[in-house]
Amino acid sequence: LSEQIAPSQEYEQVLARQLEVERRRMAQLNLLHQINTELESLLSPASSSKLAASAIANALGSDLTAILQYDAEQEDLVVLASSGPTAGLIPQGYRQSINRGLMGRAARLRRTQLALDTRQDADYIQLEDRQSLSELVVPLLHHNQIRGVIITDKPTPNAFDDSDVRTMEAVAVRLVTSWERSDHEQRLTNLVNAGITLSTALDVEAVIKEIAEIA
Repeated sequence: LSEQIAPSQEYEQVLARQLEVERRRMAQLNLLHQINTELESLLSPASSSKLAASAIANALGSDLTAILQYDAEQEDLVVLASSGPTAGLIPQGYRQSINRGLMGRAARLRRTQLALDTRQDADYIQLEDRQSLSELVVPLLHHNQIRGVIITDKPTPNAFDDSDVRTMEAVAVRLVTSWERSDHEQRLTNLVNAGITLSTALDVEAVIKEIAEIA
């Protein structure tokens, strides 16, 4: 009897794993579709970050997802948006030096950082009253210049895989594109509001250079 039951149990386990892989893949595809759709409109970095953080947390089932922007003057990362069941543990305006933590390592190296067990990673910084055991940090890059990071974590170890990394990196590219569009629009608006004209009374070369950068 045991010989008859064992193959059946093994088949059910294989089927369960296949279903989990398929469910995960569908969630990733839905996330990418949602990001592409919602960030199509011209949004401020803060607004696009809120949408992205919420979409990531819902799609991946993360305990915490946060998007931080790089402050070049202070050389630190400042929270723009957070989402997930434990998002309230991040204080508003939270800042972290790029010299600390997994986020800092991702920013310095300009490479995605994946900790499958944060207990084994010396750079992991534990928030008060909580510890995630899996953490994925993706840098936000524009022409290889750091613009910020996306962080998402789960309470169990080995919670992310290569497909999650690829999905998050695709989200990062789309988010940075949205930020750049917003920045260009703001700079163009500032030029128009300032009433800049190409006249001999202005530094024509500087104006042309500014317009070229916007274009």
